[in-house]
Amino acid sequence: MPILDIIAFNSTEEPKASSVLKSFLDDLKKYDGVISAWHGVQVEGPAHYHILVFWDSLAQLKAASKESYYPSLPTTLPILESSLLRRLFEINQFPEAALTAPVTDMSYMSLKENFVFENDLQPILVRFTQLKETGALGAYWGHSPDVKGLSVILVGWKCVQDHHDAPQIPAYKELVLSAMPVVNFDLKFVPFEKIF
Repeated sequence: MPILDIIAFNSTEEPKASSVLKSFLDDLKKYDGVISAWHGVQVEGPAHYHILVFWDSLAQLKAASKESYYPSLPTTLPILESSLLRRLFEINQFPEAALTAPVTDMSYMSLKENFVFENDLQPILVRFTQLKETGALGAYWGHSPDVKGLSVILVGWKCVQDHHDAPQIPAYKELVLSAMPVVNFDLKFVPFEKIF
């Protein structure tokens, strides 16, 4: 399973125009085990910036994390308005179809009390990725190896409205309703661009 490292922060300026951030993104290529990197600004707020870094293994990511520069951008950068949020996930497969879609629904899911990922959430996620009639352009999920009960699903859409219309499809609605008692959702829409 690939490892997804999500680095997110609020920005005081256009992140993609920052020379320091560009240097950081260019430096990602030097690490052993990096598969690819993507970035994007959240639809709901142009100050919310997300970097997705995909790794071959958790061991390679941990080796890179021993260096002082990865994954923490210097907190003194004028571009940073907040501290970095970093989340790691083991992804079921590389989510290229979701990331190359015009917009990606990136939903964090936290298990509610008394539920277990393997028994209660994973079967729902597997069924969701198999749905073909939703209009989704690829759906992929992952589970955090270091934060108990935290998962993510990445779903590509042609537009945000397609996501909002999907619950009209009975099979999609059934899955969403089965997930609601199990998890709390934190949904974000991001049009991602490939860095390399």
